[in-house]
Amino acid sequence: MRPGRRSPQVKHSSTLRLLIGSLALLVLAGCASQPPWPAVTEGEATTGTQGRWIWAELFTSDVAEAKAFYGDVFGWQFETRGTREKPYILARNDGRPVAGMLHHPAAAGDVLRSRWVGLVSAGDVDAVSDRARDAGASILLDPVDLPGRGRVALVADPEGARFGLLASGSGDPPDVMPDAGSWLWHELWAHSAMKTADFYRKTVGYSIKRTGKAEGKTEWHLLAGGFPRAGIIEHGASGLPSAWLHYVRVADVDATIERIVKAGGSLLIAPTREFRQGRAAVIVDPMGAPLGIAEWPEEMQSGVMR
Repeated sequence: MRPGRRSPQVKHSSTLRLLIGSLALLVLAGCASQPPWPAVTEGEATTGTQGRWIWAELFTSDVAEAKAFYGDVFGWQFETRGTREKPYILARNDGRPVAGMLHHPAAAGDVLRSRWVGLVSAGDVDAVSDRARDAGASILLDPVDLPGRGRVALVADPEGARFGLLASGSGDPPDVMPDAGSWLWHELWAHSAMKTADFYRKTVGYSIKRTGKAEGKTEWHLLAGGFPRAGIIEHGASGLPSAWLHYVRVADVDATIERIVKAGGSLLIAPTREFRQGRAAVIVDPMGAPLGIAEWPEEMQSGVMR
């Protein structure tokens, strides 16, 4: 993120809370037995900044449908790695690694047959996992080495929101403004923004900045390396777990929505003047995974919303 950059502000929706709050536990047993995993960056790399979101994995019941959808919508290209029994799909944006896809069978009655999990850079995955556990989190996947990828762990914060930790063996992607088709922002919907922000401060090491109100709700920014890396929106007690929502930068929200609908996805929150001045939307892929899309014009890098 760039100095003064304002995060997208999510409009609260009971439908969205239901979708992102009902994420099932992701079973990742057997990860370490995979063949070498693709690195999260190729060529140019940078020293890790703890707290940067550097990768995302899509767990889906239908890899072929997911490839077709995300290829049509964002123009991603795909490579199949791994083995026939345990394939891993590497997604590229304009030739650069941007995400991975793994087959994850849907349970009977599971509303979500597809879900995104973001991973943050962590210099010492074991230490962060230990601090998270001590602070009330659940460790869904204990730290494990993935050949070719690095050391990873999967955590559910005290309110149940899932995120991954990654110490990349190849370094982190360059810390620059993302291109269209790459990850732009990461936002946590939490019951208590202040308590949750304190959890991420203690465990990941973020600096915390309260930015005021978003749609009447408290908003906090999580800063690392001098820049905002994610936001927390307080949606209050809803009886549902908290969850992370991830945004992809797009050149034109309206044109992207047309592609989304044509490719079999659906629109959850439409772009309106009241919702980030019409520059963002929340969509659902054909298998049920919620995802944000947002424009970020160059003039907004100075922090001026026009």
